[in-house]
Amino acid sequence: MNKKLILLIAVILSIPVIVFAQNKINNMQRIKRAQLMQKTLGQAQSLSLAIRQYSFDNKGNMPPMNNLTALKQALKPYLGGSDFISAASGKPFIFNTKLSGKKLVDSNFIVWLYDPKPTSGPNNPKDLYRVVGYSNHFTTMPEKIWQSEKKTFGLP
Repeated sequence: MNKKLILLIAVILSIPVIVFAQNKINNMQRIKRAQLMQKTLGQAQSLSLAIRQYSFDNKGNMPPMNNLTALKQALKPYLGGSDFISAASGKPFIFNTKLSGKKLVDSNFIVWLYDPKPTSGPNNPKDLYRVVGYSNHFTTMPEKIWQSEKKTFGLP
């Protein structure tokens, strides 16, 4: 009887330790998701700034955004080792091909690039967010809102 009581007490005392460990794991996962999202936003910002610099140096014309290889070549002088692969999704950013070779238009409402795959939000992995780069700002937006934005711009 004593052994059973000791075992029961040990099990009861271990429950808070298990719960604490699980919360710590969840917090670490949340932090990792938030860091990935921040890194992806930084990548989008670097790419957008490179596009803007290219345009300034080329009489206001946007780079060839309809061909990833040509775009990489065009932006090479403006990128300090920035990657075209999203940290969050592991896939190349998708660029707005409709802007290829067009004149630079300074507007908050033109999507230049976006992450091809939604990423789990920092607070809840079921909340999906997409990194989107506009002409002069970068954001994460809920996937449902992005789907309607995408239709508005006629993006793939």
